[in-house]
Amino acid sequence: MSTTAEHLQVRSCGGYQVWELSSGPVNALSPDLLTALDEALSRAVADDTVAAVVLTSGLSVFSAGADATWMRTVVGEVGPQGLLEQFVQTMDRFRELCMRLRRSPVLVLAALGGHTLAGGLELAAACDLRFAADSDRIRIGVPEMDLFGALPSGTGAAVPPPQPARPHADGTTRFEDGAALQDAAV
Repeated sequence: MSTTAEHLQVRSCGGYQVWELSSGPVNALSPDLLTALDEALSRAVADDTVAAVVLTSGLSVFSAGADATWMRTVVGEVGPQGLLEQFVQTMDRFRELCMRLRRSPVLVLAALGGHTLAGGLELAAACDLRFAADSDRIRIGVPEMDLFGALPSGTGAAVPPPQPARPHADGTTRFEDGAALQDAAV
């Protein structure tokens, strides 16, 4: 099974795609899930028929952030210093992915139907639009604030605004750097 199929289900729906996070139990942001998202984004951007992506979850949680199980495994294999090195590399990949999502010519919408915490919130923040289910049971936030008293930014708190849209000759709308601003469309 490919990394994408194992952690992310991608369905094409005539002009847009649905990306369903499927990395149970809480869609933890592991290196494998980051790879799946990165591969899906590369394919969507390369496909001129894809104008938008809806990022959602097939679980009761959108994403609970970093993968503690992966961290425990890495510590067991290479020790705490090795974890620190791999964690820094993984956070760099996460930042790159979030920036690619934000700068993508494809409109990315996050559909938050369950808890969206920590890095999961940063992933959602990297999307162009976010929609949350109307439920008192859903928690959206950054629990690290209670632990550290500061926001440890993977990237979501510091991403630039999305680029304006410009229609293509084929009728689809894709995002391009500054195009609508140059055309005074916004």
